[in-house]
Amino acid sequence: MKNETSEKAALRILKEKTGVKNVYFEQLYTFDSLSRDPRGHVLTVSYFALIDRNKIQLRTGAFHNANALPSLAFDHKKIIAYALKRLGYKLEYTNLVFSLLPEKFTFGQLQNAYQIILGKKLDKRNFRKKFMALNLIKSVKAKAIDTGHRPAQFYAFISRKPLELKRFF
Repeated sequence: MKNETSEKAALRILKEKTGVKNVYFEQLYTFDSLSRDPRGHVLTVSYFALIDRNKIQLRTGAFHNANALPSLAFDHKKIIAYALKRLGYKLEYTNLVFSLLPEKFTFGQLQNAYQIILGKKLDKRNFRKKFMALNLIKSVKAKAIDTGHRPAQFYAFISRKPLELKRFF
C-alpha cells in the first residue's frame, strides 16, 4: 500500500492471512539477486514471525512441512531454507522457541520443535539436561493424559518475552 513501510506491510499481511498480531517478528534478509525472477529485477525484503500453530486461523493457503514443500515460485524455497537456518541459530542463544509452543507444553513437544527446526534428532536425555540447566521453564501441575503412556508432565516458560541467553544451548 502507498505510504506503508515494508515492515508495516508485512505485519498487515500477516494479520490478514493468519488473524494474529503481537507476535515475535523480525526482518530476515533482503534478497536482490538479479536472476531471482525471469521477468525482471525484483527485490524482496523478507520477514519471519514465530507463532504457535494453534493460534493461527489461516484465511488462505495451507500449512506445509518446511522440509517437504510443494513446488514454489522463483527462489522462495531458498528464502524458507534461509529462515529455518537463521531460526536454528537463534534457538542456540535465545528463548524464542516459546513463540512456537502453547502456554503449557510437554518436554516432548519442546524437543520436537527443536528437532524440526534443526533438522536432526536430538538425544532425549541430553536435551532435557541441557535445557533444564538454562532455567527457562518450570513444571506446572497439569499433566497430559491422552498420550497412551504414563501421563506427561506439562511445562511453561518462566518468561514469554524474548531473552538472549548467557549460555549457548
